[in-house]
Amino acid sequence: EALRVYERMVAAGQPPNTTTYNALISAHSKAGHLPKVLQTFEEMVSKGCERSVITYSSLISACEKAGEWKLALQLFDEMRTEGCIPNVISYNSLIAACAQGAQWEKAGEVFEAMQAQGCRPDVVTYTALIQAYERGGQWRRALAAFEDMRARQCTPDAIILNIILDVLWETGVAWAQRRAAGIFRDATEDGLIRQHSHTSPDSLELNLHSTTVAVALLSLHTWLAELCGRGANLPARVSIIAGKGKAKDAGHSIIKETVTALLRSLEAPFQESADATAYIGRLEATGPEVAQWLADKGPAVLSCIIPLPPGVADAAASSSAGGSATAASAAAQGSGPEAASAASGEAAALGASSGQAAAAAAAAAAAVAGLYIGSSSGGRSRSRQQADKDLKEELAAEARAAEAFAMAQYFEKTHNLSVQMMSPGYLAQRPELARLAATIGAQLHLPEEAVHDAVLLLDRAMSVPLDAPESLHRAALAACLLLAGRQAGLPERLVPEPGTVAEAAGVSPLLLGQVQTALLAALQNDTASISALRCLTLYLERLGGEGGAAAAAGCSALDGSALGADMLGLLREVLADEEFCNYRPSVTAAAVLLVARKSRGMAPYWPTALSSLTGYSGGTAELAAAIAGAQRLRDKLKQQAASSAGTAAAAVPAGLQPSMRSASAKSDASSAGPVTPGGASTQLQPSETGSLLEQIRASSPAAADGLPLPLPSGGAREQQPEGSP
Repeated sequence: EALRVYERMVAAGQPPNTTTYNALISAHSKAGHLPKVLQTFEEMVSKGCERSVITYSSLISACEKAGEWKLALQLFDEMRTEGCIPNVISYNSLIAACAQGAQWEKAGEVFEAMQAQGCRPDVVTYTALIQAYERGGQWRRALAAFEDMRARQCTPDAIILNIILDVLWETGVAWAQRRAAGIFRDATEDGLIRQHSHTSPDSLELNLHSTTVAVALLSLHTWLAELCGRGANLPARVSIIAGKGKAKDAGHSIIKETVTALLRSLEAPFQESADATAYIGRLEATGPEVAQWLADKGPAVLSCIIPLPPGVADAAASSSAGGSATAASAAAQGSGPEAASAASGEAAALGASSGQAAAAAAAAAAAVAGLYIGSSSGGRSRSRQQADKDLKEELAAEARAAEAFAMAQYFEKTHNLSVQMMSPGYLAQRPELARLAATIGAQLHLPEEAVHDAVLLLDRAMSVPLDAPESLHRAALAACLLLAGRQAGLPERLVPEPGTVAEAAGVSPLLLGQVQTALLAALQNDTASISALRCLTLYLERLGGEGGAAAAAGCSALDGSALGADMLGLLREVLADEEFCNYRPSVTAAAVLLVARKSRGMAPYWPTALSSLTGYSGGTAELAAAIAGAQRLRDKLKQQAASSAGTAAAAVPAGLQPSMRSASAKSDASSAGPVTPGGASTQLQPSETGSLLEQIRASSPAAADGLPLPLPSGGAREQQPEGSP
């Protein structure tokens, strides 16, 4: 239409002016025709028409839509050269163009120049800046920009709130997700985000359709916390609409998939209705069922959706089991007397009928939001101080993880496995040897990390290859367990003696010594071993929360959580599977973590914090193959668990059968655990090995120092030839 008007003007002999060309440029820009925009601009220049700030703002906007950030910067410089002073629209368009090109540093520079000129940023500015930081993987800068916006009394809108919530949630970092919960809580209280829940006398419904995964899970958390506060006072029917999100999903709904898996893993009473589709599903339960579920597990359910701050999870679990709800609330708020008083007041406000679980759930909800119960300015000030402290701890955790992963990468670059070099006899025995390693490790009270390191060390030796007949494979495994135990960072009193290892493995001490000598010679005394289990604990520590704390405490603690047990069970299966000899340990660990999180509805399945740490993404071919392999083993474990549960149920007299859901969950978590010769599952002892970085330094000094490894006994080691495996 604009072109037709222009053509009529020219036909009528009316020469175009600056306003005419600005309108044409704007029209072509909105249509997404950058070549036409530039052609019109060149014609405008040739006609000698004055270029205004509107002209250049429209040009830069057209470049932003076309993804031409370099051209946008060039035009911006030309604009200033001509003495045309940019306005807020010009800056907003340029920052948005940088965001389109994932040029977060350039976007930050433009933002600083904007303020230096005295141009006041608005909500559109901050939206573009935060998008630039998001696409550049700079989630902490995005959060800082959002906080700066609020400090300037610039009111956020629904668009920027959804962006910052997604940015924080997708990191997978417990601290960032708690910050997202705080922002979500403020936004809902201020009416900036509307929670779509509907109540009638006989039904209660939460609608998660057409939203993002982050907002869906935050809404679910808030809604369940409210239900905890209502106690048994719920209507006859409770339902959740888990529908298609805002993203363009390929044939399914990520929100439906995530929420359904999450509620299943939490043993919720919700069942999918018969009219569900791939895009939209209705999850339904009766009010009494939901009330009982939340009364039994309310705080634990909430902490599974959003990680609790350090020290709060245990108090919440205690309250869930019938302990003091006030104690849990006080722990959530900082354990001080003022916090305890506030917690008691909140518990009293809920009423006696709500019970201890409801009070603990309310405390947990307040804790993850980063807010003190109550609205006093003093409480918010204390909360700000705690947030600053948490941020420092998060930065330190990221630095530790980066250093530890650099060591793991060095190990992987200098120590490659070769399945082709392994003998057919070894490959045939390998699954049995991996299970035997777990059995012997349990007898010797070795930390599970040492068992996985030992199997990797044996794989390394067989890749050289170590010239050993099949009859000596058990002795070679024993030698690897002995070496891995020595460098596991254990206190001296817990390091097993050669004779003890030989007895546990059923070989003679003399044979063990001879095989160890041959193995060290084959490896050129390089006993470095950083297994997938060590990489997995590194990832968990990076994310923080309950899983991170458990990983830092050792695998015995990790096995105590549902997610940790899932991961360990899957990793034990992976250890015995030949396919995973083809993948680097860090990739194997990533696949295990992703599959386990997906099975429990823990979105994001592969957090952006780990993607930034490792450089791995869904498009990484090696990771994609490892994920397919891990999913295959996960499905196998699930089938075994279902079969075991069915067999157990058939053997129990009617009226005494446990719920299939509970039996399946327990079997799934423990089916692949280490087993003693007598058949009983053995709990490995805590490793007492200190920090993650110290463990990786101990298991691979060469990775830590970039130097050849010493002999386990402390003797000298020959220089490893460059390029050797």
